[in-house]
Amino acid sequence: MTVVSKIKLSCCLSKKSIVCPFILLLLTFVSCTGNFLASDSTSTRNDIKSSFGIMYEFPSKSSKGQNLVIYLEGSGLYSVLGVKSGSIWTEYSFSRFVSRYFSDFATVVIPEKPFMKPGRQYHQDEKVLDAYTARNLVNHYARLIDEYLNTTEAKKVYLFGYSEGGLLAPAVYSSLKNRTRIDKIIIGSAGGMNQYDQFRTLADSYVKMPDEYREECRRIVEVRQKMRDYPDSLYHWYLGWPYKRWSSFFRFNSMGYYADINIPVLFFHGTADWSVPVESTRLVQKVYPDKDYTFWYINGMEHIPKNDKALNDLFARIHDWL
Repeated sequence: MTVVSKIKLSCCLSKKSIVCPFILLLLTFVSCTGNFLASDSTSTRNDIKSSFGIMYEFPSKSSKGQNLVIYLEGSGLYSVLGVKSGSIWTEYSFSRFVSRYFSDFATVVIPEKPFMKPGRQYHQDEKVLDAYTARNLVNHYARLIDEYLNTTEAKKVYLFGYSEGGLLAPAVYSSLKNRTRIDKIIIGSAGGMNQYDQFRTLADSYVKMPDEYREECRRIVEVRQKMRDYPDSLYHWYLGWPYKRWSSFFRFNSMGYYADINIPVLFFHGTADWSVPVESTRLVQKVYPDKDYTFWYINGMEHIPKNDKALNDLFARIHDWL
């Protein structure tokens, strides 16, 4: 049976608005098979809590813990698992599909973001907003992952970052005390540009996008100038985030971390992505042509696969690469 799931990839335009009316990537609809969207009652999830935060563990169905996938979710002011209303999951994150697919051959572990709990939204939580910076996320993920790796006997460990998670993944890897345990890295729809350069690239990109969104991208120089006056503000907002978050990500550059990453890395990126320009991944390929890096450019794909078949095909290819 095929069902339709809401996939949240980012958050609201302002504190008072729930969904930005023109940024379609904020609330994208993907048609997915029942295999991915089995009810929670048919799958096992262990919530591993520590002083650092929460890790969600989805035990392997077949590998007996020998393989481990650590997944870093994209941006959003809600739990990495999605949003829950009562006992019903009303909106899913991309992690839903990662945990469903890859648990067939590996235990999947997903670190929660700072101060968040499963199924909750945090659009007006100042504690969460204040902590939501690139460096805080990197340090938070690294601590949680190191703590988990200290307890697991997994033989093969893979780090998978998507969107914002993909942007942060090389820094997370470099910050791990147990980074020698990581065998391969997967970077989806991210690449090496900081987010300021991403917006500048999108402003005049050939990729189709809503006119209103392109105009917002074209305002980025002006907006950044204002951010310099209020770099830590939680009350000035742009495209669904306070200035403090944007300021940290505009300064964050993942490109340099790849210089010291010498394990196999797989990059995949849609050529029609108007959330993160494909040029961001092409830049990594240009700067590091001699490393053991693999690049897939998926023709016509936007920020996420568009349907069941595209999603299944992508995950099957990643499985084969692993």
